[in-house]
Amino acid sequence: MKKLFCCLFTVLLLFSLCVPSLAAQISDMDITVTVNDDGSAVVSQVWQTDADEGTEFYMPFFTNGYLTLSDLSVRDTEREYAVADDWDPDRDFDEKAYRCGLLRTGNGYELCFGISRYGANTYTVTYTVHHMFNAYEDADGTLFRFVNDKLNVTPTTVHLSMRLADGTPLTHDACGIWAFGYDGDIRFEDGAVVAATASPIESENHMTLMVELDKGILHPDRTAEGTFDEVKRRAFEDSDYGYADDEVDEGFGVFLVLCLVLFVGIALAALIVSIVNRLRLKRFAKAFGYWRDPPCDNDLPAAAHLATLFRLCGEEKFIGALMLRMVMDGELAVEKTVSVGAMGGEKTKNALRLVKEPQDDMFKEKLFAVLRVAAGGDGVLSENELKAYCRKDEKPLRALLDAAASEGHRYFTERHCFKKTEPHTLGGLTAEGKQKLGEVMGYRQYMQDFSLIDERELSEAPVWQEMLIYATLFGVAGTVIEQLKKLYPAQLPVLEQYDRDLAFLIGCNHGMYTSLRARENEVAARNSGGGGSASFGGGGGFSGGGSGGGVR
Repeated sequence: MKKLFCCLFTVLLLFSLCVPSLAAQISDMDITVTVNDDGSAVVSQVWQTDADEGTEFYMPFFTNGYLTLSDLSVRDTEREYAVADDWDPDRDFDEKAYRCGLLRTGNGYELCFGISRYGANTYTVTYTVHHMFNAYEDADGTLFRFVNDKLNVTPTTVHLSMRLADGTPLTHDACGIWAFGYDGDIRFEDGAVVAATASPIESENHMTLMVELDKGILHPDRTAEGTFDEVKRRAFEDSDYGYADDEVDEGFGVFLVLCLVLFVGIALAALIVSIVNRLRLKRFAKAFGYWRDPPCDNDLPAAAHLATLFRLCGEEKFIGALMLRMVMDGELAVEKTVSVGAMGGEKTKNALRLVKEPQDDMFKEKLFAVLRVAAGGDGVLSENELKAYCRKDEKPLRALLDAAASEGHRYFTERHCFKKTEPHTLGGLTAEGKQKLGEVMGYRQYMQDFSLIDERELSEAPVWQEMLIYATLFGVAGTVIEQLKKLYPAQLPVLEQYDRDLAFLIGCNHGMYTSLRARENEVAARNSGGGGSASFGGGGGFSGGGSGGGVR
């Protein structure tokens, strides 16, 4: 037992020597920013810390040649700190205790305060930043760094709230917000701008916020050269924000007012044009008649592109048609899954299994890649998993739709079908283009009516399988299947299975596309300053804050 105890003691001792002690940490940093009418702002930072070495905390602050700091105060839970006019970082622990000060540097300042006592502490650091918000030609705003990068002690969580001193609520109606340098978000909340981290700040992270205000909300003392639009463009470099060019000048604003006056007339004219175009298309389709083969040389992306241009289907229908083709080709399979509910009962649901990777079809390969990432390791996808994936990352599915549209456009360009780049009326089509449109419209009508015209050559499965793919594209699959059931009762089991599979695939397609559009709307709002996730990159041209700092 003595030997065992000695061995255990030795192991514990070695383990304690191998594990480094944490010299200092900042668990939480809560920042409140109150913006005054003159563009200055009072910044209050509450730090939750734990330090067992060093003599002071310090924060480098770059002034960019025009910012100034005043009214520095620091307090812990016990007392207010004395402000030293001659802060010296080389003084010892006792000389810095319960004292704070500003140290002049070549770039601006360092905000410094003594650790004062080791262990867990809460510090409240308050100071006023003059000229945080500046007046620009087109707007008032700031691009300000509130948490530095390259800190030697990084906060685990950061929460920032910014309000106007006069109580005017900050909303997207008159304010744009963007954030850079951290994993987290920025949003409007209860009349304030709120930014928060979602994971710990690392040394390479920072919290830099950009806030744009309409003219008249503030009256900043300082007028900066140029436009805030130029500030945004520089800040967006190397970020994942897309530039939203939605600025208007005063002259254009007057033009918009005039347009509003004419709005009713313009709307009526547009409605009349739309009705006339639809009547022309209807007459064109009737004159063209039925088309009994898959249109556009059985080129699904081309048929989908032309149908989308002439509003015969939505762009999302291409995904459903492609998924059905992959099921028929054995690359995907709709199967039932059984799960146990909270009360112990079994629940049966449909799921999509990835069977084998497609070959020699770029679009099927792209869709299979999207589904594989969404499915994860088990290769099985529920409808909700697909929706959740597209809600999180819309780019792969959007890239697939864009590639299909591009391929469709290439098909028609090579055949000289378009007079205009992207026609929406008969007048924009050449004779060849009208032929292709006739094929699309004629095949759609043929699928709806084929049981009435006594077509019997559809008994071969490959024929009606291909028909179902295009019926899915044109949104008439239900009608086609019901007609096939009546004409070919011997195929009833197979057709009923396709009917069930199609219902599930259409649901998946709808959920995926709805999530994609919701995500794209979020991204558009984020790019235009409506808030959302922060960008890791970007934020160039910031003022305030800086780089480095922590404990020394």
